[in-house]
Amino acid sequence: MRRGLWEPVAALVGVVVLVGVGAWWWLTVLEPPRAPVPGHRGAPFEPISAAMPQIRDYKDFNVNNDNPFVSWREREVEKKRLQQPATVTVKPPRPPPKIEVTKPPVLSFPKAKEGGGDAPKVGGFTRRPDGSVTVQVTLPGEARSRLMNPGEKAGRWTFKAVEDGNVALFADETGREYRLVIGLGR
Repeated sequence: MRRGLWEPVAALVGVVVLVGVGAWWWLTVLEPPRAPVPGHRGAPFEPISAAMPQIRDYKDFNVNNDNPFVSWREREVEKKRLQQPATVTVKPPRPPPKIEVTKPPVLSFPKAKEGGGDAPKVGGFTRRPDGSVTVQVTLPGEARSRLMNPGEKAGRWTFKAVEDGNVALFADETGREYRLVIGLGR
């Protein structure tokens, strides 16, 4: 099969169009915005000057520094008003506000219950390396404290053991057990 002449011409026209579109795109779309480069070597600054317009003389207006466009008649009325003594109205000062000082409530912690009314007060305890425990106890009505070992009886109270690390277990003569916190008796 023979190829025609139109295929190379179409290819050439397509390439020319493609190159033209690429050149147009490169020159217009991709062109970065050009701004003058700032710097000390740029164009010299051009001074700008402004002048206030001259106010010509008017016979009907008082040309002054306050307001040059106020009529002479109105300025006379204003001048008379400004020359009158000023009346000052003095308002009596407001009474100071009443400030009521409230005292904060006094915080007090409730007293800890120390057992069954006449229970002993346990001040502290010691634990020996062999595991035995001794507690320091002040019995009701006594001023001196004493040391008690488990199973020891003093008055109507029998010391049984120390539980939970800070609770002394005592029993009275009826066998009822009391759990007393160690250190609350002081």
